[in-house]
Amino acid sequence: MRQASRYPLNELPKEVLICLALTPLAWAFYLVSEIMLSGTISLVQLGMAGLCSLAAFSLRGWGRWLCVAYDALMAGALVFQASQGQFPSLALLQGAAFVIAGGAVFWPATSRAYRQAADQADAGVVQGATKG
Repeated sequence: MRQASRYPLNELPKEVLICLALTPLAWAFYLVSEIMLSGTISLVQLGMAGLCSLAAFSLRGWGRWLCVAYDALMAGALVFQASQGQFPSLALLQGAAFVIAGGAVFWPATSRAYRQAADQADAGVVQGATKG
């Protein structure tokens, strides 16, 4: 079994780390506000929060797209919730947080970090193939 090559997060520029941190921050804002409003949270949402946060920090292309897709889904659901009159200002604020988090993974510096991680992983695969 081939060991996955990892791109060290401590080597990333602060700008990229801030952009990546927006995903778990958007989820934290959503989950905390839902707990404060209803006293409960959905385990599905809690699981997706963890999955999307891990996917963003994995610096893998699929993780990036998973994050953006689910952030867009959440933003759309929250806009729909606001249009139904259920805590409209809070729902729009939560939706805006997901839009910002989703857009942050396409920020130029973040895009470069994803590309560099993919290039490093490809180089590791090539090196592993020639050594073997």
